[in-house]
Amino acid sequence: MLQSSRLVPPSDGHDTTGQVDPSAHGFGPVQVSLAGFHAELDDRVINSSQLLGGRFSYNEDLNAGNFVGIGEVPS
Repeated sequence: MLQSSRLVPPSDGHDTTGQVDPSAHGFGPVQVSLAGFHAELDDRVINSSQLLGGRFSYNEDLNAGNFVGIGEVPS
């Protein structure tokens, strides 16, 4: 199946290194990006999932084919 999504920069322009897997996205017409502005709770949830691991451990890109885990979903 061809990848129909195209990764674009988030609205706030932050560095997305370690938050998304560019190889999971193609050059299609559907533009996806990470959330531009985070709530205080977002960082706490991500950090906890990275430290604790387990069934819902940190997942860099939920659109890469493995949908189990905690991570940021390009929208």
